[in-house]
Amino acid sequence: MTEATDETVVLLRSLVQCPSPSGQEEAVQRLIADWLRLNGVATTLQTTADGLSNVFATVRGDRHGEAAPSLLLLGHADTVLPGNGWTHDPYSGVLEGHRLYGRGAVDMKAGLAAAMLAMRELARRSDWCGTVSFASVADEEASSRGAVDLIARGLRFDAAVVCEPHFDDPVVGGVGKINVRITCRGRSAHGSRPEEGVNAIDAMARLLHALQASPVREHPLVGRGSRCVLRIQSGDGPYEIRVPDRCSCLVNWHLVPGESADDVVGELRALAESVSPAVDAIFDVLPPAYPSYLTAPDHPFLRHFTETYRREFGHDPAFAYGRGVSDANLLADSGIPTVMFGPSGANLHAADEWVDVRQIGEAARFYVALATSERTWTSGQSGHRKDHS
Repeated sequence: MTEATDETVVLLRSLVQCPSPSGQEEAVQRLIADWLRLNGVATTLQTTADGLSNVFATVRGDRHGEAAPSLLLLGHADTVLPGNGWTHDPYSGVLEGHRLYGRGAVDMKAGLAAAMLAMRELARRSDWCGTVSFASVADEEASSRGAVDLIARGLRFDAAVVCEPHFDDPVVGGVGKINVRITCRGRSAHGSRPEEGVNAIDAMARLLHALQASPVREHPLVGRGSRCVLRIQSGDGPYEIRVPDRCSCLVNWHLVPGESADDVVGELRALAESVSPAVDAIFDVLPPAYPSYLTAPDHPFLRHFTETYRREFGHDPAFAYGRGVSDANLLADSGIPTVMFGPSGANLHAADEWVDVRQIGEAARFYVALATSERTWTSGQSGHRKDHS
């Protein structure tokens, strides 16, 4: 599929050497779109409602059949900022052995490179049935506005592979996430007479202590959820001798399957009423929100994925469940059976991030095999709600 390993390295290095922190993806998206067009893949550069850049490409097999499945390969073009502590220039793409270093190397420009190589191979072949689309989306590391825009366009797919770095442990479900802003409103008074007011900070402290002591939901597959207070603030100025009448905090809450944002707000409201009945507490769920998800183990696509993985790699996949969130949550929530699988490495979001470049070609080969297999893996529901173009 790839003429030489060097080609894989050159492609990935070109992506790594094009910095693309969240919200600044346009340059790398144009690079991706140009490469795909040069290699015979019909490609469009889309502008989201927020002015960000997505890439969308489609290839079709020439064979016809009763069930022509539609598969989406999706990755995100944005990265976190490099931070400090690097041994190498974070945008150099230096290769040491089988490891290519750089910000975004494994999270997840290697996955993009694998999908791009697969799209080129599929465009060159005619001996398969169905449609494969590729989306390189913006803003996954922030608010997933690229994936939200893609879903809002109304395209539907029979299945999706998100090319995140899970080569040995493909992910078939995981926690969700919401951010809840809690605002406690008390009553102000002079700081020398605190008994005449209602201290919103005290109320918030009691609420957060009760939250810390309350049980965390668990799921037999996904495991425990989590809650983390990200920030807390109060007061109107640098120094005031008055009882604070307002205190707010932001809680990051990871949801397990079966747990909803309404459940979370209900739990928080009950805790607030139990520990600070005199305080008015307000709960706002802020975007982005990521529902938890599970891809059904008996879904035809998951069986097809397993059979293809076994055929390509000689053993069954060790399916796992994600402890973080990604665009996969949004695809699954829109009704698309979704698996995360792509080239792996180490040091995601840390110094000296790297990817095993050998896995790029292996992942690309797997994507092609997944798309061109004779087996029908649709669930019987058409995935073509709009033309993929």
